[in-house]
Amino acid sequence: MISVVYATDPVPEGEIFVNDKMLKDFPIGADISSYNIEMSKANLIMINPSQFAPYFNLYESPYWYRIAVLNNRVRAIFVNDAYFGKRFKTEEGIYLEMSMKQVKDIIPEINFKKINGWGYEALLKSGWKIVFANNDDNAEVLFIYRD
Repeated sequence: MISVVYATDPVPEGEIFVNDKMLKDFPIGADISSYNIEMSKANLIMINPSQFAPYFNLYESPYWYRIAVLNNRVRAIFVNDAYFGKRFKTEEGIYLEMSMKQVKDIIPEINFKKINGWGYEALLKSGWKIVFANNDDNAEVLFIYRD
């Protein structure tokens, strides 16, 4: 169930939140035009090394997600646990800021692909993708997303 974001929660000014839907309502490629969600063109998120998209935030207790949209279709879903202090973990146990060495310890067979202008990316069995800025054991997970 979606929980409301209360005024006491540290939400950045200008962020758009949707509280009456669940993450399952926004699969990649879904047409969301019937939801009438207004997104600011001033708030954009990078969805690949050469493209930005408007987004809205979805709070599904205890986590929140940024849903990037192009042409009324869900293009990408990013995990963001910065504001609510809860640690999102993929089914494999991967979380934001985890080191590459820690990821390799959990998934020894993991393959990283270099994405120019983006970093190093790996697809997890759960369907989530993780991104590192460089290919170093001390590098940290910068993004967890689906596209």
